[in-house]
Amino acid sequence: GYAGSGKTLIAQRLAQALPSTVLLDKDTLTASLAEQLLAALGESMNSREGLIYMERVRPFEYETLIATCLENLMLGKSVIASAPFLEEVTNPN
Repeated sequence: GYAGSGKTLIAQRLAQALPSTVLLDKDTLTASLAEQLLAALGESMNSREGLIYMERVRPFEYETLIATCLENLMLGKSVIASAPFLEEVTNPN
């Protein structure tokens, strides 16, 4: 979902209702690293729409989130992943 659409709130409520579930939020896991990487690349730390972010930062955010989800799943944990996943849902590749 888009920013402000309630992804985090719904994920938190689900995690509260399912106490043995691990909640993994992309922003919590990657925001500070993404901001520093953007700054190192000469971009605004809050730039999430530009080409630099989309090509050089975003892929690492999702790789980190997915790897953390998989690690928890391999440990037998149920996982709620909170992130937009817009590109992943809309891009046939």
